[in-house]
Amino acid sequence: MGALKTCGRILVVSVNIFFLFIGVVLFGAGMFLRFGKKYTDDYVQSAEEALKKALEDTGIGNSTDVDLDMNELLLTLSIVLICIGLFFGIISLLGVLGACCQIKCLLVMYVVICLAIAIAEVVCVILLYTDDTFADKIKTKLKDNIKTDYRGLGASDISSVSWNILMIKYGCCGVDAYTDFDNTEKWAHTETTNGVTKTVATPVSCCKTLPSSEDLSCAQIPLLATENYLSEGCYQKAWEDTLGNAIYAAAILGGIGLLQILLIIGAIIVLCSGGKDGKAKERPSSGKVLRKNQVAPGSIPGFRAGRRRY
Repeated sequence: MGALKTCGRILVVSVNIFFLFIGVVLFGAGMFLRFGKKYTDDYVQSAEEALKKALEDTGIGNSTDVDLDMNELLLTLSIVLICIGLFFGIISLLGVLGACCQIKCLLVMYVVICLAIAIAEVVCVILLYTDDTFADKIKTKLKDNIKTDYRGLGASDISSVSWNILMIKYGCCGVDAYTDFDNTEKWAHTETTNGVTKTVATPVSCCKTLPSSEDLSCAQIPLLATENYLSEGCYQKAWEDTLGNAIYAAAILGGIGLLQILLIIGAIIVLCSGGKDGKAKERPSSGKVLRKNQVAPGSIPGFRAGRRRY
C-alpha cells in the first residue's frame, strides 16, 4: 500500500503542477489582453492593415473606412482565457495541496470535480456520435449568427470578419452550404466594388480564389463548384478534421480519458491511505494491563488517577 500511495501522490502532484502552470499562463495571457491595451494596439493596427489590403485587392467597399473592432474580440478572448485559467488553476491546486499535504477534504473535492468532468465529457461524446439533434442544435446556433450578424466581405464587425476568415482559410461556405446565407438580415447579397454594386449568390469569401479585381463571377449565378465552395460546409470540414477522424479522435479522447482515470485512481489511493482531517490522532496505548495497586512506569508514587493522597 505504501508503494501505491507514493506512486499515486507522484502522479497526482506532477500532472497537476503541469496543469497549474498552464492555468497560470492562460490567466496571465487573459489579464494581459484585458489590461495591456497599449501593448496590443500594434497588433490591432496590423490586423486592420491586413483587412484593408484584402479589400483593396478586390475593390470591395471603402478600405479607408475600415475600423475593425478588435477591442471587442480581445475583450471576449481575455474573459475566456481568464475563466479557463482559473478553472485549471483551482482544480490543479486542489490536487497538488491535497496530495502533497494529504488533506482529505481537498482530495475529496478534487475527486468529485474530476468525476463530474469525466461524466460530462462521456455524455457529450456519446451525444456527438449518436444523437444527431445535438449536432443540429450547434448548427442552428451558428446559422442564427450568420442570419442576424453577417454583413459581407467589406464589413469589419467581429462576426463577419470571423466567418470571412474561416471560409477563406478553411475552404468552406456557411455551416452546411451557401444556402445558409439566403435569409441574412444585414446583408443584401450585394457587394460594391470600385463604386459598382453587384449582386452575388454567395459571399465572395466562399470563392476558391479570392478575386484580385472587380470580377466577382465566382460568387454569382451560375455558381460553379470549380470556382466556389458552395456546397462544402464549414461544420462538416471541421468535424472531419477533428472528432470525425477516427484515428485522431481515438488518440485524443482515449488519452484524455486514460489520464483522468489515472488521476482519479491516484487521488483515491492517497485518500484511502489516510490523511489529515483536522482531528488530532490518539496515541496508541502500550497494550500493557496494570494489576491492582501497581504503579505505572514513569508515574509518581503516591498518586492515583483522579485522586490525591495526603
